[in-house]
Amino acid sequence: MRRGALWFAAALIGAALSGSVACGEVETDEVDCDDADCTVPPVAFCDGAELVTYGSTGTCVGDDCRYAATSTPCPGECLQATTEQPARCE
Repeated sequence: MRRGALWFAAALIGAALSGSVACGEVETDEVDCDDADCTVPPVAFCDGAELVTYGSTGTCVGDDCRYAATSTPCPGECLQATTEQPARCE
C-alpha cells in the first residue's frame, strides 16, 4: 500500500474509532486551526497484525488537524487498546 493510501486509510479508521479530530480537540469540528495547536493525535489502533500510530504534532489543513500515520508490522499479534493499556504489538 502506498504511503498516501495508508495515511488515508488510517485516517478513516482512526476517525471511526476515536471520532473526528479537529485542531487539538476530539470529536469536534468547531475549533479553528488558527486558534488551537494540533497536538492531540488520534489513538493508536491495530489494523490486522499492524500497529498504526500517529505523530504527536499534526498539520492544520482547512479547519482540521492531520497527523502522519505510521504502520508497523507486529512480530506476533496486535492487541487493541483497552481502558488500561494502549494498542500494542505483542
